[in-house]
Amino acid sequence: MNIAICVLIIIFLLIFQLSFLSFVLPFYLVPNIILSILICSLLFTNQIKIVLIYGFFAGILLDMFSGNIVGFSALSFLLIIFLLAFLKRKLAIKSGLNAFWLFLIIASLLYDLLIYVAIKIYPAISSIHWSMHLGIAMFGGILANLIFGSLIYVLWRKMAVNV
Repeated sequence: MNIAICVLIIIFLLIFQLSFLSFVLPFYLVPNIILSILICSLLFTNQIKIVLIYGFFAGILLDMFSGNIVGFSALSFLLIIFLLAFLKRKLAIKSGLNAFWLFLIIASLLYDLLIYVAIKIYPAISSIHWSMHLGIAMFGGILANLIFGSLIYVLWRKMAVNV
């Protein structure tokens, strides 16, 4: 898939995630659409460097648009993509919906764990919702990621086949 198209898709979905979904859904059911896109890119391509660049770019934009500490999501996405690429290579995981779900659950748990650790290290960055309802937020986030991520996976696969 063309790099410019992927960047435009990431920007559109980032704006959709932050502007629409965060107001329509409760705080603990907002999916991390960018994480789903990065996992799809990782599964459908062997160009890990490109996916790492997408992850860093998307993380910086996510932090800037959401008002978080700039660089946290970028570093988190880089760490997650690197770990998933390592697992994909070492376990010889093929692209498929089951692999996507496995990677999405691992990535969601790891991203939420990194947020939790950041909150414990520097409590001033935490929102009331995360500190009070961490278990609900993690479970809801994984559930929302699986639901919305499956739709993204199907669309991404169709685009990858048609291109």
